[in-house]
Amino acid sequence: MLRRFVMGMAVAGLIAIIGVPAYAWDCTTDCDTTLRQGRVFEAWNSTVIYGSGSAELTRIWIPLMVDDGGSLLENTVVRVVDTRIFGGTSLYSTAGGLQAVACFGTVDFDFSGGDPIGSNDLVIYEASGYSDAVGQMLSDGSLVWRANYAGSAQNGLEWLPCTPGQLTPIPEPDEGEQIIEGPGINGQSGTAYLGTPGAIEHGSKIIVGNANFDAFTGDILRAVNIWDYDPAVGPSSSQAPDYSYLQSGAETFANMNGVPCDAGDGRQTQPIFAEVDGVYYVVFGINDTDKGGSVRPGLLAVDAFEDGNDYTDAVAVLPPDGYRFVDHQSTGGGANVYENNHFEMNSSGQIAALAEKRTTDPHDPADAPTWRALLYNPIMSAERIIGYDAPIMIADAGPDDQNPDDELAGPFYYDPNDPNEYIVWYNSISGVGINDLGNIAFTATYDTGVPFDPNDPNSPTIWNNAAYFWDSASDTLHQVLREEDIVTYDNNGSPIAVQLGLISRENSDGFMGSSLADDADVLAVNFRPYDDDLELGGSRGVAVIAVGHTGDVDFDGDVDLSDLAALLGAYDAEFGTDTNYDSQADFDLNGHIDLSDLAALLGVYGS
Repeated sequence: MLRRFVMGMAVAGLIAIIGVPAYAWDCTTDCDTTLRQGRVFEAWNSTVIYGSGSAELTRIWIPLMVDDGGSLLENTVVRVVDTRIFGGTSLYSTAGGLQAVACFGTVDFDFSGGDPIGSNDLVIYEASGYSDAVGQMLSDGSLVWRANYAGSAQNGLEWLPCTPGQLTPIPEPDEGEQIIEGPGINGQSGTAYLGTPGAIEHGSKIIVGNANFDAFTGDILRAVNIWDYDPAVGPSSSQAPDYSYLQSGAETFANMNGVPCDAGDGRQTQPIFAEVDGVYYVVFGINDTDKGGSVRPGLLAVDAFEDGNDYTDAVAVLPPDGYRFVDHQSTGGGANVYENNHFEMNSSGQIAALAEKRTTDPHDPADAPTWRALLYNPIMSAERIIGYDAPIMIADAGPDDQNPDDELAGPFYYDPNDPNEYIVWYNSISGVGINDLGNIAFTATYDTGVPFDPNDPNSPTIWNNAAYFWDSASDTLHQVLREEDIVTYDNNGSPIAVQLGLISRENSDGFMGSSLADDADVLAVNFRPYDDDLELGGSRGVAVIAVGHTGDVDFDGDVDLSDLAALLGAYDAEFGTDTNYDSQADFDLNGHIDLSDLAALLGVYGS
């Protein structure tokens, strides 16, 4: 339970105990927070936690950096776009600083002038007091987000294409393309509560979904609403969605499937989408507002929405007995309201979800909850999903721990001895995502085995956060990035340990389901200093992690002539010197594409 007390000890001492890796970096040389660009990358092998699989090459990039200064990062998404790793995130500030949506790539330099200048991190700024929450990144790099959560003057859904590798345009844009319009949207009078949207391509259109509430004004349907938005036509009517899953129908569906839900009290999570065998599905959670609501849904509803018969053919996905799924507040105020989803569905119809078993008193450290990362496999008939098998547990942590092999620890809570800190649970597992390969990623807490007091043989050990990757082919859980693998520095040049990617008390910096790429074994994890008071300086950013893919320069799933051509085109190039340097061809990420990289590719050529 001592992770939250680490702040009170000398951080330099903690780092000395754990050991600073040789690749620890210093923002005075390795990043430029003015241009938001990180120059940091490293490669090592993953740590196998359980399973028969072997350690995997793990490549780490830190492409996006910002000065700490109150700025928070949220809803980071990542995927491979036109053979390049690409991502997006929300940046906002509790102190009125940087507030924006950012797109980022793994290489941040333009060499056209001879010296490395510029950044490919496109940022869409907002006016003071406004900000955005990223929902999804589409396959062409477009970002879909909820615009402004600081007031009602700009309350809408927007999107904007981001081009991998482009230089930041000056001046940078201050808004995206509007998706819906109507009462309560973008400054129009009325009430339309919006949350973080789900989205997926639909030919030349974009399917966009939102769980909405109207404060009983009639300005928007109280439902999970879906718009088949056509950018060539312009904004869709918020009052006339193409498909709606009404609150009343959600209550009936929940009761039919054993989740008690009183009339008028049904709450739905923000939806996610997937295309399975040419059929588009929507997935969202349902629960009674007094029994967990959208934060702890009692079931997930899965439906092929283009049938147009709402809940008639919907399939219910249920958590284990005594558990509820974990998501975020869907609309209006409250905790986590602008987070992204903590469950995900892939193109095979598989669902990865986070579940929680709460006990009697969630504020009593002796009465702790248990969290589970779960995998649900679909039951198919006539190329449609008609049900789901019982869940497979990937990892868990807490008193009801059924898989000690995963070595996870938890839960965390605030210091009960500090009268200024109200005890609130930290999730031991956060943001379970699944990609089209059937592999799963999440962040979680683990026991470092390092004693809090090395001079006390009875001292408890320190718990930290790490990023995990589960390989479905070998049923192997890998630890791919730990907190102690990243070090930032304060204003005096002294090292500061970081916090890595859990759902945190600031309701930011967490790992989400969409933080795992749909199309590759690539995940993005946010980090920030432990300096809660923001007094020591330092920086925060996004770490992008590629697991495996040795030889696969373009991340298309095989090692072929295109990969060899890409590597040879960058052969002998050095980072920071040569314009043709390609970090995706630099398998050991030593900054030089050389014989070792060519040998690595040739060793798996044709696989």
